[in-house]
Amino acid sequence: ITAIEARGQISSLNQTNRTFVVAGISFCYDCNAVNTKFIDVTAETLENGQTVRVLGTAVVDGQSTATGVEREQDPLPMAISTE
Repeated sequence: ITAIEARGQISSLNQTNRTFVVAGISFCYDCNAVNTKFIDVTAETLENGQTVRVLGTAVVDGQSTATGVEREQDPLPMAISTE
């Protein structure tokens, strides 16, 4: 169930905790029993400054669970809620 779509550059990447921030929203990936689907990028090749589109669940305790991460070319940040 997608509640959030965010686009922008990755910041605050923490590969140990599997978290990052895009468009001001904190996401975790491969967490909470969700296998995140990666397109044109992998969990191992994520890096700060990369432009991505992230689909995620509703924010709980300040964090969304990323259900999908896709590499993007457009660097414009944006976040929308579909709920």
